[in-house]
Amino acid sequence: MKRIIRRIQIGVSIIAALSACKKTEEVVVINTPMTVVAMAPSDVTDSQVTMHGEITTSNKEEILDVGFILSETKQSGSTILQEISAGKQKLINGKTVDFTLTVKEPFDLDLIYQYEFYVKTAKGFYKSQPVRFNVDNINVTDNKLVLAYLGETVLFKGNFKQFKENYYLIAGGNTEQRLAFTLKDNKTTLAVTLPKSGYYHGNKLAITLQKPVNGREYVSSKQLIETKIVAKITEPSKNSFAFNEGIQINGIGLPQYGYADDLFLLIDDQRIPFTNYIFFRQIAKLKGESFRLGYANGRDSIYFDKEILLEQPSADNITLETTLTHPGCMIEAKGIDFYKYFGDEISKILVGNLAATGSIGNNGNSTYLTIPNNLQDGKYPVTLTSGLSTVTSKKKVEVKKLHWDAINQNIFFSGDTVQLTGNFYNTVGYNLEFSGENAVYNSELKNNLVSFKIPQLRPGQYKIKTYYHGYYDSKKYYAPEEKTIEIKMPIISDFSPHKITSEYAIILEGKGLSNEFKFYIGGQEVYAYTLNENERIINIPQGIKPGKYKVWMDTNYGKVEAKTLLEIQ
Repeated sequence: MKRIIRRIQIGVSIIAALSACKKTEEVVVINTPMTVVAMAPSDVTDSQVTMHGEITTSNKEEILDVGFILSETKQSGSTILQEISAGKQKLINGKTVDFTLTVKEPFDLDLIYQYEFYVKTAKGFYKSQPVRFNVDNINVTDNKLVLAYLGETVLFKGNFKQFKENYYLIAGGNTEQRLAFTLKDNKTTLAVTLPKSGYYHGNKLAITLQKPVNGREYVSSKQLIETKIVAKITEPSKNSFAFNEGIQINGIGLPQYGYADDLFLLIDDQRIPFTNYIFFRQIAKLKGESFRLGYANGRDSIYFDKEILLEQPSADNITLETTLTHPGCMIEAKGIDFYKYFGDEISKILVGNLAATGSIGNNGNSTYLTIPNNLQDGKYPVTLTSGLSTVTSKKKVEVKKLHWDAINQNIFFSGDTVQLTGNFYNTVGYNLEFSGENAVYNSELKNNLVSFKIPQLRPGQYKIKTYYHGYYDSKKYYAPEEKTIEIKMPIISDFSPHKITSEYAIILEGKGLSNEFKFYIGGQEVYAYTLNENERIINIPQGIKPGKYKVWMDTNYGKVEAKTLLEIQ
């Protein structure tokens, strides 16, 4: 059985002279010519070559002989060495003529040979374009695909005895990229160093022999072996990472697009597709606070020496911005990068031993949490837990239910300020409620003293209570203390001046004044401007006649008069 035809690149080495040549005359063809081609030789050794020819277009001419013309190629032209007849054959289009030539004198390794396929007929002589070849016994014994790292020196067994000093190796057909190599073991081992860069995991890289022949006129190329590049992952520069901190995977020959079918990361006994960035939080089935990291690239499975450790947040660094608060209120913890250690959310929060709700702030530098509403008075640390980390603050928050124990007075006018003394904290907003209906928000808070402004209410007695809203649930948390206060009917205490010329104004003073009230001089309604809480500017109406008039106001609760009459002169 014929061996598989191995095509030899045209334009290769020069070959030494063979046997005596035989001159052949060409016959001018006057009819439709035949078309013949010569194909690349196969089974080329130092003393044998199998040549191949074919008629691609025939005519009706009788074929007398077919064969090959072997020549030696030189810069000045070619010299015919031998005409080899394959005999008279009946050929049809597409049928191949194969002829194996064995020579008495071995082919010269430094020469280039060529052959032409010919067909002789009674009317003509048809000849193909030449096919060039050269001969060597340089080969690699095992031609299976070799998996190798960039920059690695790979050993190949074979026959390299015909290597000459001017021979060289190139990578991937790139004639500018010559490879370093050495010959060992009496030229039966070839040690080739692959390029250090320019290729990626999965790339196939042919190692090709380049043989300059005829001085530097021709270069013969022959692929010796094909390698496949596999990635080499380097050990991370540090081995301690937080739960949500990226572990950068670096190496040599890593895939261009971050993925390869046969490249995997090894995480303990897990095998996951390669990625150049991983997090503790992405690793499924991870047990404990460390793991062995490695990789498998189709050739090797390697684990690094150092385990990857989970970096835990420091309890010393966690601070509480609020150290005094009530149940249901929000406090802020700071001091560490919460995104780094816990990810997008904290899976479990405890204040003392009770569960709390919370979230991480936008920049990751703080986390907000609510005090459980059923937490008893006391001082408590805060415990934060992620999938793999738990840290308890050394700082403690002091939690107290709301109480107050003193009020500045018991009788008020609308607009007056109520002041309560108790455990009021600057981080909480308080409300004052009047008999379960109207409520006002605190206007000032200082040194456990909170101030509220009495709203415009109907005169009478009111029970007051204080409360704050829970941060997340908006629930009202009341202080248990309750007090009854009295809100008096608004009054006009005085006005000035008592005597005035027409078309001027007076200043009215009082308590419980409101912009909702209507003001009068005598029976004529006048416009009032607010000067402050307890004073109004009253314009004297135009055209009012001289005399003495009552100054009064119509409230929502009745008529209120000044004790003194206004005299208009």
